[in-house]
Amino acid sequence: MKLSKLFVLLSLTAFGFMSASAQDPSINVVLGSSGVTSVGGNIFLQVDVTNNDATTSIVANKTRPQISVPTSICSISLIAGDHILPSGWTIITNNGSAIKISNTTDAIPAGTTRTAYIAIKGTVVGSGSINANMTYNGPAPSGDNTANNTSSAGLTVTGTTPVTLTDFKISLLNCQPVLNWITENEIN
Repeated sequence: MKLSKLFVLLSLTAFGFMSASAQDPSINVVLGSSGVTSVGGNIFLQVDVTNNDATTSIVANKTRPQISVPTSICSISLIAGDHILPSGWTIITNNGSAIKISNTTDAIPAGTTRTAYIAIKGTVVGSGSINANMTYNGPAPSGDNTANNTSSAGLTVTGTTPVTLTDFKISLLNCQPVLNWITENEIN
């Protein structure tokens, strides 16, 4: 009888119904340039996905981080090439206000962080918060600490340069660059 129970336990583990070790993915987001960009300017959002487990890899195609932006002041680039993803990661969806990425073919080793860079474009002057949530393909891994499944970063979009140029010339004088300009109006 003990041998048959052992066989059932091993079979359940082999088919993924039980887990010998918990997995705990976490997400953290950080904006470059202190979270400030201008209207029409681009800024990268750094998205870190970490496997906090000490022994077990996160299986490929499991994590689905989703990033949402305040569309009142910015948008996510719809050009896939503008984003920098780790090897084995892909964009699942992107509608300009939210993007979802996945570790499609990348099993994240224990104690390892994967970093993606998502291109954000400032559209209107203002401030807001970019939010990231860890979602999964299927149920959350056993041992998932939901407290580290969200992260946010503040974004400020400023106005354009407060000067209007009417003339701008560059020349060399004694092998030194000389800049000359005329402005139409200046603010502050």
